[in-house]
Amino acid sequence: MVKPIKEILSAIEWAREETLPVLGEGISRTSERGAKLWSVDVMFPGNRVMRTTILAKNNSQALKFSKNRYPNATHFKFNGRATR
Repeated sequence: MVKPIKEILSAIEWAREETLPVLGEGISRTSERGAKLWSVDVMFPGNRVMRTTILAKNNSQALKFSKNRYPNATHFKFNGRATR
């Protein structure tokens, strides 16, 4: 079954608006000594909260890394330090 052109064009437009993550050392992850695992809640539009674990030096760095990894998310909340 062939999809109507209108559906295909709207899907292409949505894909163009989709923001790609910014990844790299010091941007979305760290390899510094003494870094710990931090738990961060990430919310995407229309979805439930996703809990992710980020390796970072402190909670503000963990939030920064989360924002760079998930640029389409609407809310970020520091949830606490995970065990390591």
